[in-house]
Amino acid sequence: ANDNGAIVVDLSFNMGYGVALQTGYKYALDAGYQHVVQIDADGQHDPKYITILFDEVKKGGADVVTASRYHPDSPRFSPPLDRDLLNIAVTSMMHAVTGWKHITDPLTGFWGVRKEVVNFLADCVKNERYGIWVESYIKLWYLMSPQPKMVEVPHPAIYSNAAGGFLNRLYSPANLEDRLDRFGTHALHIIRALQDVVAAGQDEAKIYEHIGGWRQHINERVINGMK
Repeated sequence: ANDNGAIVVDLSFNMGYGVALQTGYKYALDAGYQHVVQIDADGQHDPKYITILFDEVKKGGADVVTASRYHPDSPRFSPPLDRDLLNIAVTSMMHAVTGWKHITDPLTGFWGVRKEVVNFLADCVKNERYGIWVESYIKLWYLMSPQPKMVEVPHPAIYSNAAGGFLNRLYSPANLEDRLDRFGTHALHIIRALQDVVAAGQDEAKIYEHIGGWRQHINERVINGMK
């Protein structure tokens, strides 16, 4: 990255995904940037989409633009079954506890955001690992005022690389059991984020109102399916 002219902020040791992201947020704010695009480095995200996210958020119609691997228009390249099921589980939980029912990929790390959102997240988000995404959604919904507008754009679901390497190792069948741990870990991240929301003064009844509405929605779909 240095050789190609990028500004690189070094951490003294591996402090986790969330800390690295927070460091980037604070650097962007100190440098006076108006917009930020964040992208994972494991090969899942196509850098060509940086311009798409940047242009979309610069238009001013959205405060956050995310690249969804599970958007109805996203090309799919045989994602592992556990990733599909994890997406279904976490997306359902996020629909249950927030009003963002249009979100299809709450675990994507490919975001374009306005400065106001960066400022909020830099102060409010504290998860040191990959749970930073569900924490961000929950705290943006309940605690940021005015509530930001969230938009998704389709992005290919990429879980392998023809050249081999890290992505192939991460999503190989040999690592299935390690990946399954994330079902419980993400549920824990969601619960902790909601606890933070209540501790910040949000009425807990609002959370249960969303959960009750989602439960009713699910029940109605089940009943209609039985007819």
